[in-house]
Amino acid sequence: MDASSYSYFVKSQDPKIDPWGTPKQMSSESDTAPSTITYCFLSYRFCGAFELALRGHDEKENSENRGIFKELVNFSAELDNELKVHIQSAKLFEGTSKTTQNELLECMLDVYHEEVKKEIANSPFVAVIADETTDVACEFQYLCNGQPVERFWRFYVPDGHDAKSIAACVLNVANPLLDQNPNKLIAQSHDGASVMSGELNGVQKIIKETYPLANYVHCYAHQLNLIMTSACSVNKQARIFFHNLSGLCSFFSTSPQRTKILDEIVNRRLPRSSQTRWNFQSRGVHTVYENRKDLIKVMDNIESTSRDSSSINQASGYKLKLQDTNFVFWLSIFHKIMPHVEIVFNQLQKVRTDSVKVKNDLENFEAAIQTIREQMDSIIDEIERVQRETDEPARKKRQVEEGSKKREALEICDAVLSQIRTRFNFSGHLVASNLFVSEKFSVYKHQFPEAHLNDTCTQFSFLDKNRLKTELQVLYQREELSTTSGAVPLSIL
Repeated sequence: MDASSYSYFVKSQDPKIDPWGTPKQMSSESDTAPSTITYCFLSYRFCGAFELALRGHDEKENSENRGIFKELVNFSAELDNELKVHIQSAKLFEGTSKTTQNELLECMLDVYHEEVKKEIANSPFVAVIADETTDVACEFQYLCNGQPVERFWRFYVPDGHDAKSIAACVLNVANPLLDQNPNKLIAQSHDGASVMSGELNGVQKIIKETYPLANYVHCYAHQLNLIMTSACSVNKQARIFFHNLSGLCSFFSTSPQRTKILDEIVNRRLPRSSQTRWNFQSRGVHTVYENRKDLIKVMDNIESTSRDSSSINQASGYKLKLQDTNFVFWLSIFHKIMPHVEIVFNQLQKVRTDSVKVKNDLENFEAAIQTIREQMDSIIDEIERVQRETDEPARKKRQVEEGSKKREALEICDAVLSQIRTRFNFSGHLVASNLFVSEKFSVYKHQFPEAHLNDTCTQFSFLDKNRLKTELQVLYQREELSTTSGAVPLSIL
């Protein structure tokens, strides 16, 4: 990406309406502006590659740290005298102002979008991924020069956080890029509780009404915490529980003094809080469940020995929370559920799997969760018995009605089951992968996998069955491919 592509940005300013200076000034500085833009773009790319903030908190001349971008430009100016003179004397285009930065970044994004549009236009099929961050990010996957690529599009702020609003946001982006071709979008994947609200009314269902071949496919990068996030979204108490659990883990991870007390009493550290990784949720639940009584002693110790008012206040709050019946109830329920969710995800996210194994793994998981549902009465009785034996009556919260507890716990079980079924409902891509298992090429060479081909063409109706069969037969005859792995045969095909 060079500055010549953007010289129009500087030279097209109208001197008559330019608030920066006179036509003479514009003419004299436009010759050095392209090299300045080049350094600006290189600095932007450097900051973007390493995820560094462009602007600093204090960008005044006497500041010791004016931000990464300005310091990079100043460093470049020390190596390029022409750039140094331009920055010191420029009145029209210095390149480091906030407004100029935003305009140049928009120019870069426009050029990037044009290139992505060309790649999408030349690609026979496309997949879309919508990730839930603070807003919503859109990415597209497709083949470029025979290689699968993923391109980030941009962040969007949808009108709402319901499935209909997010689907409309995705479609508004996809429709112009796909040129209203309903068969070009063949897969979709979404991350977040609001887009997985249900199989019938979720984002994937709405998008599939416009693009019938866009089957929902689980993305390997979407970790297990999505399931629990969605489960928490259907129940206020469960959502509060995970926020409290996160705060409890952060309470120790941010203080060496508290961690020392924790190590002395519990001899085991709580995992560091994380909003995006499943391991934190799983290990956090198990650790707190197994060491709850010791953690109460830790809080007592902090209350009596600490001189920091903030630590004392937080320790008192978490001590009450560890004794709270609602917190203990949800801690026990998720301690029962999470091992099964963790197992099924480890099984389903293996590189080597097939549709039959996926079906068996899902059936085993559903049976395990169903067993928990059927045993909910005895589980609740056991939880309350343990509470009566371990907690002091004077510190117990008012008991929540047993029927309400059971109903909420069953609701969580149903939500987890629904999420797993929806996320892994489509396994057609696994059926197709059976055609490209290189270890079986020697067998396929003599006995063509007709059943796998038929299943694949049924799942992906846009495929030309006769052409695909001919290409596969040629592929199976290639001796050098029998020892390959991964997507090499796919790229050759």
